[in-house]
Amino acid sequence: MLSARYSTAARGALCVLLLGVLTAVFAQEGPPPDTARETPDRQTGMSSSGDMADTPEQAQKQATGDTPPSDTVAGDEEPAVTLDRMVITATRTKRRMSETPASVSVIGKSKIQASAATNVDELLRSETNVSIKRVTGMGEGIPSHIIIRGIPGALASTRTLVLVDGIPSNAAGTPFFFINEVPLDAIERVEIVRGPYSALYGANAFGGVVNMVTTEGDGRPSVKGALETSFPFMAAYYAGKGGLAARENAEKSAAMGYWNAEVLGTGGSERFNYTVSAGYRIIGNYFLQDSALVVGPNGRYLKDIANHDYYDIRYFGKFGTSIGDRVRLKLHTRFFKSDLGFGKTKKVLPDSADVTTRGEKFLIGPTARIVVNDLLELEIGAIYGRLQGEFLNEGPLEKDYDSVVASQWDAFSNDVQLNGRANLRLRSQKITLGVDALINSIVFGAGVGRETGDTIREMGGADTTSVNTGVYVQDEITIGEIAQVVPGVRYDHNTLFGGALSPKLGAAVYPAEWLTLRASGGRAYRAPTLSELYLTIMIDPSYVVQSNPELRPEYVWAFDAGFEVRPGKSVSLGIMGFYNRMTDLVVSDVLLRSLDTETYPPLVKHGNTDLSWSAGAECAAEWQVADWLTLEANYVFQKSEDMTYNVPLDYVPEHSGSASARAKKQLGDRLVLEVGLSEDIVGTRWFLDWANITPNSILETDTSKYEIVFLADGSSRISHEPRAFVPPQRSLPAYWVTNGSIKLHFGEHVWTGVSVLNLFDREYEESGGTFAPGRLFWLGVGGGF
Repeated sequence: MLSARYSTAARGALCVLLLGVLTAVFAQEGPPPDTARETPDRQTGMSSSGDMADTPEQAQKQATGDTPPSDTVAGDEEPAVTLDRMVITATRTKRRMSETPASVSVIGKSKIQASAATNVDELLRSETNVSIKRVTGMGEGIPSHIIIRGIPGALASTRTLVLVDGIPSNAAGTPFFFINEVPLDAIERVEIVRGPYSALYGANAFGGVVNMVTTEGDGRPSVKGALETSFPFMAAYYAGKGGLAARENAEKSAAMGYWNAEVLGTGGSERFNYTVSAGYRIIGNYFLQDSALVVGPNGRYLKDIANHDYYDIRYFGKFGTSIGDRVRLKLHTRFFKSDLGFGKTKKVLPDSADVTTRGEKFLIGPTARIVVNDLLELEIGAIYGRLQGEFLNEGPLEKDYDSVVASQWDAFSNDVQLNGRANLRLRSQKITLGVDALINSIVFGAGVGRETGDTIREMGGADTTSVNTGVYVQDEITIGEIAQVVPGVRYDHNTLFGGALSPKLGAAVYPAEWLTLRASGGRAYRAPTLSELYLTIMIDPSYVVQSNPELRPEYVWAFDAGFEVRPGKSVSLGIMGFYNRMTDLVVSDVLLRSLDTETYPPLVKHGNTDLSWSAGAECAAEWQVADWLTLEANYVFQKSEDMTYNVPLDYVPEHSGSASARAKKQLGDRLVLEVGLSEDIVGTRWFLDWANITPNSILETDTSKYEIVFLADGSSRISHEPRAFVPPQRSLPAYWVTNGSIKLHFGEHVWTGVSVLNLFDREYEESGGTFAPGRLFWLGVGGGF
């Protein structure tokens, strides 16, 4: 059998071979006259045939920006042409994918419905050059990292901006990150912009942008719901192991299994529309394993999963109304609450206490869009978000280091964002002017004992506020019928770090209906978050994550270039190369306080690295074989390096890829079969293993940074203050994982199906010290009216 490394390379080679074969076959045919892409109106970005505005109501929605790009809607037949979709995230204006200079991927409704995903992050991991690093399996609670084009995640923050209908989902200033707060049933499509985009979106778009566009209410009121459970499969699993009576089996299967209930209501008219979604999930064992992997100073070992109980409550609602023919008002509302169990404390005896993270988020955002005339459109809005987080753990008391007690830590964050934008359409230009301001106030409570309220060692509190104000301008310039040039620039001023300029220039050239050439370059920045600056937290008594008020902002210069060919209306092939040069990247530094790590655990501190880079090539293919069958494949080769330590950047795979197929076939008058199958391949990843430090684990030392003093008795200590050293680097083996889903639709309103994640029950570390979830089967039923 091939090793994991060569298996990954072989699958990547197959993707490249597939690109070549498809190109050769379809290029000979050329685009037939009757299937040529419609000529777009370069001023509006809409089809000249007017097929997106067949009615006055649709025309009004286009004017106010409410019409979703055409894609598959649940229960509808696949459109004949689906590969050249309309997107909005890359330029903040509607534009066909074939004409945007950015590298954009779209996960449409048909792909969402056919997938086995339970969360948005599981959808993302199949997309070109998007990697997901999780430490909580299916659960939401500790930040997931979205790694795009070799730009890694940060320890207490994220470098990818996540939007829901253009509204940020990132909780500014905190380590909390809720990518999965909106139920999948409410999402119409997901747009992924690869590469830095600070020129439009500001500091958080350092690695890229993910925008979840939700369903627009339209037509008569409708309600649909779904219930998913792993109960029958868990019962079969425990029955196979034996030793349980029928009642015990049922109780354990219900308690340890996966349950999800969702409901979605939509409706609307020309003057008012709404979308409301709610969901409740519980996962008795979100790792889907009998034990959890632990990596500590004494090596790797397994521990029983004691109470990895997880639940979340999700609510999403948006409401829109028109005042006259030119004013559109919208209100977005969101609520998310979760409780994530990590097990039991290890040193609090004899009564072990729970270790968990709890989070609660509320957001409300009104917007107003005003069509002044045919040339000018204005938008103003405000967002208020409140987040509360709680971390229950264990730690030593300040007054008595040897006394470990159950601990509690709280955080409160308030975000207020104001924004305004003007879109001006001229003969051959579309100019966007915008301004926004984000006020982030945050309180990090001190760590205290749960019973006594005594202070936990090294977990002091902080109360601080930062304000970031940005102004930006973008000009979309049409050159004849063959090119678009999009220059843009943004200036941000942060009250803690001063000003930063983020320019960007992109171009798309389409000399033929079947070919697009694109290139872009620009600079992005990210200011350190308040959590990186002021939050010190003890993960467990073996190590502490320490803040660093001296951090500097990060900067990246990014460039990409490539092409996309559409040899037929049903085929799209693309290859892009990219290069990112990052300075002052915020990474994890390890401070050694003593060579005796059993007595004095190390500190993990945020620090700036001098220079880092990532570069590579990505290719992707999509082929709509028939109106009922679509195939997709992608492959990425990339390199990265932290030039301070001369090691690869954390969790950036050298090889990765994905292949998927989805089909939706009519089997009778009222019966429709829908099938989805995907295989994701991730190559070897390296990371600096700061959680597994021993006196002999130092890779490289620099005596100018600290001095080791040898004592007369043969022991040694470090003089003066703690100093930095390089922790060991550890690799995670390559892996591949298969997911699938089969559904039967009975008429327009009822369906049932079976889905599976990790079909072959692969055991691998998704992140250092964390097993990825094992195999999960679940049964789903749904209906509506």
